[in-house]
Order: sequence, then structure tokens, then C-alpha cells
Amino acid sequence: MKTIMLVGHPPRGQVADGLSRAGFFTMPASDAEIALAILNAVRADGFVIDVGNTAAAAAASGERLIEQLDGSERWRDVPIVVTGADPAQCARLSNRGRIVKVIPACERGSEAVVDAVRRAMHPPTTTRLRDAVPERSA
Repeated sequence: MKTIMLVGHPPRGQVADGLSRAGFFTMPASDAEIALAILNAVRADGFVIDVGNTAAAAAASGERLIEQLDGSERWRDVPIVVTGADPAQCARLSNRGRIVKVIPACERGSEAVVDAVRRAMHPPTTTRLRDAVPERSA
């Protein structure tokens, strides 16, 4: 079971419930400071980080966590789904390679988050036709 760190999302809210129903284990953290403390002891397979909290400090906390994760070798390859982004945040964050999806604040509900996490955790695989067909002997 893959573990998703939820930063700034309620532990029993729509996003957490949707991810749980989709088969993910969720690990909630109210802000970046708590998330980083947890991450010193635990490994997450992905992150869902809310950058659109109404309090400016909470939104900055989410963006600060993204910066700290980018700077850490340990977390550099772990995918991030960003939620609650305003238009400026969407533009700024969508160009970052490890952020797999930026979900704007106007999108409510957990479906978009669950879909983005599924895609990040289970990327589509392609099989070359040559690899799928057995060799024929002459």
C-alpha cells in the first residue's frame, strides 16, 4: 500500500477519505514543520500539499515544504500533487518537474486529487510490440 503525506488537509476530509477508498494510506500533517518532523522518521511515496489555505502563513508553509523537498536528495524523486492553488500559484508551480499536478482552488472534491495520485503512483507502462511477440526461429 502506497503512503501519501497530506499537508494542510484535514485527516478525515474529502481528500483523505477519497485516497483511502482508492487504496492509499494517508499520513496527515497540519503544516510544513510537522511534515518535516514526521519525514525524518517515515518514508512517504507521494505528497498532497495544500497551498491554498486561507491563512497566508499556511499557504506559504505548503510552498516552503515544496522548496525543502526539492532541496533534499532523499525526497527529490517523490511526486507531489498540489491543491488549492490560486492562478499565480498554478502558473508558478506547474513548471516544476516533480509536481505531477497542480489542482486549482476552484476544483472542489477529491476526485481530481485521487486521479492525480493514482497516475503518479501507477504510471502507464508501454510494451514495445517487438518485446511482446516471441521470436520465430527459421
